[in-house]
Amino acid sequence: MTVSPDLPLPPDAAFDAWFDGLSADQRERLSVFYHFMTGSTFDDFFLAGPAALRRFEQLRAAPDFPLRRVARLLQIRSTFSFILLAARESKYLPQLPPSLLPLASSLQADPHWAQAGVSWQRLCDSVLNDEVLADWLATLHADG
Repeated sequence: MTVSPDLPLPPDAAFDAWFDGLSADQRERLSVFYHFMTGSTFDDFFLAGPAALRRFEQLRAAPDFPLRRVARLLQIRSTFSFILLAARESKYLPQLPPSLLPLASSLQADPHWAQAGVSWQRLCDSVLNDEVLADWLATLHADG
């Protein structure tokens, strides 16, 4: 696959590098929230950290055709952006189910989440923005 000379990694690999750079606890918590918010089965609402992380990593690694790869990354971008915003602002906490309140509250109390939010925003602004993703889709189709 051809990658823009301005981008050292394609968007999916850049996301994976960012995600892998988080602590195991952060990866698990993001995965729990991701599946709770986007899951399509009842069981998705009750995944524990390790199981949620395994399922998220399987989802990310699953091969797919170009448009679906980009769409999956867009869904991750929007969901993670919402979660990391909720970590900074308490206005979303009352809307969460009681079972997720302790998890959400811990996001606000831990300074590492603020750092994750800053690095996430930087990644979104530079590599996961709409223009870069559209260019990546065109590249995926051209390489197809």
